[in-house]
Amino acid sequence: MEKTLEMNSRQIELRRHQHTLAVVGMGTIGFGVWSVVKAVLYLTVGTPIKDIFFSGTGGDERIMQDIGMAIGAALLMVLIDMGIRWKIGKKALQIARGEALPAIWFFVLSAGVALVDLVELIIGLLGILGVLSVESDGLDMISTLLMDLTSVITLIGMIAAAWMIRKLTQELTGKSTNNAD
Repeated sequence: MEKTLEMNSRQIELRRHQHTLAVVGMGTIGFGVWSVVKAVLYLTVGTPIKDIFFSGTGGDERIMQDIGMAIGAALLMVLIDMGIRWKIGKKALQIARGEALPAIWFFVLSAGVALVDLVELIIGLLGILGVLSVESDGLDMISTLLMDLTSVITLIGMIAAAWMIRKLTQELTGKSTNNAD
């Protein structure tokens, strides 16, 4: 009887972590979409670049090429970030539904994205404190800091939930789950 209660409590704990993983997996995808939207808005509305493109005076051709390449590189990086977050989020949803178990690549990729967000958070804090020179206004910097902080917390929660799912699944099935999915 006691063993059955223990198994039931472990299954309830597993379901709780699966639910958490599903929610934070969707959040990870949402942060990826938000980064694309923010980059597009920033490059089209919030920078002096729009003035160069839409003023009619333009500038010399070399400057325009450099600006175009910088915009292209920025958008490429944002799209890569979105793709990685999409992959992590989709895998988190599969794990949450019990269709897969978290593999090492899932933890490494999630930790990598969390680390990048943490570095962005630290740089933003240094900008607000005046240690680094930045050209953004205070409100934009604070909102970006809050988004980066939320993303870091979300990713850490996702890693923790996936780790617990892996551990509880091993306990409940009595098997080792060394998969390279």
